[in-house]
Amino acid sequence: MNRATLFVLLGGVALTAAFIFAPGADQSGPFVPKSDDQVLEQVPKSTPRPTTPLTVDEAAVRARQLIDEARKEGGDPRLLGRAQATLAPWWADASPPPQIRILRATLKQSFHDFEGALVDLEAQVAADPSDAQAWLTRATVLSVLARYPEAQASCEKLEGISNPVVVAVCRAQVMGVTGRAKEAMTLLESLTPAAEERGWVLSVRGELAHWSGDDTRAEATLTQALTVDPNDTYSRLLLAQVLLDGGQPARAAKLFEGRAVNDGELLMQVLALSAAKSPDYETKRAELDERVAANRQRGETLHQREESRYALALEGDVNKALELAVKNWAVQKEPADARVLLEAAAAAKSPQAAQPVVKWLAQTNFTQPKLNQLSPSPRGGEGRGERP
Repeated sequence: MNRATLFVLLGGVALTAAFIFAPGADQSGPFVPKSDDQVLEQVPKSTPRPTTPLTVDEAAVRARQLIDEARKEGGDPRLLGRAQATLAPWWADASPPPQIRILRATLKQSFHDFEGALVDLEAQVAADPSDAQAWLTRATVLSVLARYPEAQASCEKLEGISNPVVVAVCRAQVMGVTGRAKEAMTLLESLTPAAEERGWVLSVRGELAHWSGDDTRAEATLTQALTVDPNDTYSRLLLAQVLLDGGQPARAAKLFEGRAVNDGELLMQVLALSAAKSPDYETKRAELDERVAANRQRGETLHQREESRYALALEGDVNKALELAVKNWAVQKEPADARVLLEAAAAAKSPQAAQPVVKWLAQTNFTQPKLNQLSPSPRGGEGRGERP
């Protein structure tokens, strides 16, 4: 496995940046297109399906290609589903081939089955302690679950079996979420990444700057990351949030112009257009609402973080937003998840609902000023619940 493949899967929830809305909205009946010309879904182009069963190696290559494609498309769940279908002969196998097991763990992680992913990863590192990808993915999953000492231990296992850039980025991401973002930035600034690693390192550095409260540096660094990799959905969404927080909604919206955007990007674009009072808001809002209706009609759900934000900022349903944010926090505990819960709790005037995040902030010493400002605790003032 080459170095590029090693870091493609770090930052696991970024793989699912494209989201599907849950059923449950008030609907008067089945979703009916306005016309025969209305596009309900853009189906990704695909290669013809094989007519004979794939070998283990063929299935692993195909699944990895689909996961890579999904990453480029912001975590397209359709591509991830096709990757899972490719691994179907081994999906329930208690002892699958190693190359299948690591890909299966990656997909479980992307589907937010973090405990299931850990089962596979624990088996993989036990069978092969030199599997750098398994240790790297394990660190990511444990970080999402807020099991930071274990995540850091996984990063340490990379020493000697992976290159220094992978080791440093793994360590830096855990450091950043446990109150050491500035120290982590210094660590990454000392690196000389290879060409294929540069965009990844810049993206992590930009996120660390955002976490430390230095959004000027975050903006500059994330802009660099997008120059290196214009298809980096994670950096694009993060930069848009930085610009929104900095009172630059028009610039945030411009990031998505002329691009085929996934659901998560379209939501961010609509939020930016709304804040900018752009005449394009109504058109894009209608497009987003149509996607929401179509996704709800299919009954698909994956990412409650964005569902909560949509409910709060666009539907104005504070109770629904809070319910989704609470459910989301029970599954994953990243800074973006903390923010969504704090904002929903503030809007619902329910400081008690925010207490799990207040406790997390105290335990981690997470330094991002925005979260501390939103927190209904002495650290965050009165928890004004400001949001873009």
